[in-house]
Amino acid sequence: YEPSADYTLTVDYSAGIPLEFGEDFELVYRDTIADLPDIAGMVMQSGSIGIGGKVTSSIPVGFDLTVRLLDSKEKELKVTDEPISMRINSADVSGNPVDTEVKFLIRNENEVDMSDFSAIALEFKADAKKAPGVPFKESNFLKATLHALVPEGVTLDAKDLVFSEEENGNEDEENGA
Repeated sequence: YEPSADYTLTVDYSAGIPLEFGEDFELVYRDTIADLPDIAGMVMQSGSIGIGGKVTSSIPVGFDLTVRLLDSKEKELKVTDEPISMRINSADVSGNPVDTEVKFLIRNENEVDMSDFSAIALEFKADAKKAPGVPFKESNFLKATLHALVPEGVTLDAKDLVFSEEENGNEDEENGA
């Protein structure tokens, strides 16, 4: 032992720190499907629109999915007084991904003017109260594959699909005719 010498001790360690999600735990993911075609507003004005598909989750907590319809200024179009929402299942007790079928039918119960309907906002809010007790991993994911449903169909007027004579005349002039 040399009292004036410098001694170096190299230590390499890791620690696993368990986390417990309490009642105030909040995990929210928001996304917006923007720039919807004008026909979406026409469909909602006269009937209903649906969202179908599936959400696959390997995250060990369930989610509440809430859908909001927005105008071009991102103001909510309150077509119903009830929230448009559903439950997304968590991963199973082994941590394997689980699919949840998505099927919303959204009716314009409040007869809101839908002419400016331009986006759908999705909010996934975690609910740890019914978690299966599986740890989170970096590889966990939430994948939504969604499509639009038009249960009443769409009726088009052929006059709206054909250029007027005036528009055709202008097109002919531009082409040198």
